[in-house]
Amino acid sequence: MKKILSKKLFRVAAVSLFVFLVSIFLACLYFSYEVAPGKENYQNPINDEADNNFLIAISPHHLVAKTLIENLFSQIKDSDVETVIIISPNHFNQGKGNIQSSLYPKSKLNADQYWIKSMQRERLLSIEDESFSNEHGINNLLPYIEESFPDATIIPIIISETVSDDQSANLTSALNFFRDKKARIILSADFSHYLTNPGAQFHNIHALKTLQNVDSVAASKADIDCPKGLEVIMKIAKLNNFNFQLLDSSNAAILGGNEFVIEPTSYVTGFFSEEKSSVQSDSLNFSFFGDIRQDEFLKYGNEKNNLDHMLADVERLFLGTDFAVANFKSSIGNGNILESFKKRGFDASSSESFVTGKQNNITYALFNYNQIEKDAEEKIISNILNNKDKAEINIVYAAWAENSANTVEDKGGKMLLAHKFIDAGADVVIGNSPDKIDPIEKYGGKYIFYSIGSFFGEESLGVGMNYDDLSERISYYLIPVKFDTNHKQKVIQGDELKSILNSIADSAVADDSIRSRIKSGIIFD
Repeated sequence: MKKILSKKLFRVAAVSLFVFLVSIFLACLYFSYEVAPGKENYQNPINDEADNNFLIAISPHHLVAKTLIENLFSQIKDSDVETVIIISPNHFNQGKGNIQSSLYPKSKLNADQYWIKSMQRERLLSIEDESFSNEHGINNLLPYIEESFPDATIIPIIISETVSDDQSANLTSALNFFRDKKARIILSADFSHYLTNPGAQFHNIHALKTLQNVDSVAASKADIDCPKGLEVIMKIAKLNNFNFQLLDSSNAAILGGNEFVIEPTSYVTGFFSEEKSSVQSDSLNFSFFGDIRQDEFLKYGNEKNNLDHMLADVERLFLGTDFAVANFKSSIGNGNILESFKKRGFDASSSESFVTGKQNNITYALFNYNQIEKDAEEKIISNILNNKDKAEINIVYAAWAENSANTVEDKGGKMLLAHKFIDAGADVVIGNSPDKIDPIEKYGGKYIFYSIGSFFGEESLGVGMNYDDLSERISYYLIPVKFDTNHKQKVIQGDELKSILNSIADSAVADDSIRSRIKSGIIFD
């Protein structure tokens, strides 16, 4: 009887112990289990140890860049990824919300309806399925997402350029919830638009520097079709101490093998992750334009509205740079014109003869002289000599004097004076009078642009200048523009661009190798 009782007690104890252990095991599972994306409130506490399963990528949506897209997805694919968030510009301004999502994307994969509806309840986005029917920023990438992440749910988002700072911040917080999930955030975006091959390459330099520095502030100047989306992903990258890994930087002219293709779009592919970036140099972009005169705005009516009309087709010309520089040749009676140009990236105005500063860890000096006369020569050269060692790059931006008895208007006079500026320590001289494009010269290993013309004249040359501190190399990107019969500024394209660059090259005071580069629109040593 005692033996039977002992056996019963043993079995009861064993069962109790088993139940106890199972309870502990289930409790551990409960508290450690990561619920599938979309099943938790995004405001829940986030694990501080983000794992490598979370990446933020940038992909083109133009299928001209198909090879770049394929390369990107080959690098970020993972069959274990549970959620893919794809952010696109709202190309056609569809729907009502600034941030929209869809419960039924055109995909084999299901949408994460729980998360999307949760965000709608939080008023972070609106659900507007019809807006997605023809949105190529989403639809063009869905086949790549389906192949690379076959078991994932997707969250499609389109975002407009009118998103407020608060909306951007709230979306950033919501998406950062996925940092400790097996997830991908993909920004579907193309970069430079409506320029030329040299212009697209110049703007991509600024974009790459912005990405490398994970600089959400500089992102506002990037030439990209989804600036608010770029701002959001860069803020998430910054929160997670991610670094940018570049895969490709190109444009439609390069990919298509035609350097004079009209309005080539540019592309950047890469991703943000915990991986360390390769060591890269700092660089600085300047964009120089010719004379800007108030009388040009007054020819056709109200100066403020007229300026908007005149610049409507070249708005993106002023993006992709750290500094946009032009010479306001006449006094400005009110602030309308100045404010309009500041809105477009001309974010500093000065009457000082020289301006110094530091940007992207590079010191610069800009020597700005208007109506240069012979008796000012000694003072100008003295200023260059006294300040040249304080900066890594020294730029003389010269408006040669006109219609004055003691001017240096003749070519020989300008050439002699420009040579003296270079001899004194200037790294480049850029002139902007008279109202036409004058020759380019290479002198003493430095470049002189004798005149880039009047910005609203019959012909003008926009000059993008990039300084790379590692190589100490300066590269120039030539972007001719013209004022058309509809009183609108245009970037010159195609065969006309080729003809103008050939003409500039033929008049250059330089050897054949430099002339060849001028013909391509990109000058470098």
